[in-house]
Amino acid sequence: MALLLAGCGYAQEITVTVTPGVKQASPDPARYGSIQVVWVRESQKPTGLRTFPDGGTAREIALYGVVYQYPPEPPGEEGEEAARQEIGRIELEPVRPWDYGNLGRGSYEWLAPDRLSYRKEYGYPPDMKVAEGELQIPPLP
Repeated sequence: MALLLAGCGYAQEITVTVTPGVKQASPDPARYGSIQVVWVRESQKPTGLRTFPDGGTAREIALYGVVYQYPPEPPGEEGEEAARQEIGRIELEPVRPWDYGNLGRGSYEWLAPDRLSYRKEYGYPPDMKVAEGELQIPPLP
């Protein structure tokens, strides 16, 4: 029995999958720029007997949105990542142990030039979970 269990597990290496969202320009772009939420999924691949017979299912460690702020006119395609700064995170809860499900529809709405509300669905239909809240946006440096 111990020999069987020794062959079951997950890789130490963490796999990161990134899904960028659409940029949302602030009502006052000169002062607050644009906001983009980039969804990040961290997981571990199965090893040993956990891969039998179909390759196995990854164990998901985290799913969260990183909120980036961009200046009004980023300096070209290459300099865009350097110009952005992380200003917050949207943490999601697993829908079941080690599983966050699929990312569903989302919406973002400016409540004021410095406040953005968000709503993001995730999980499995028909019982999708919803993460919603507000983000306070700092003025650009």
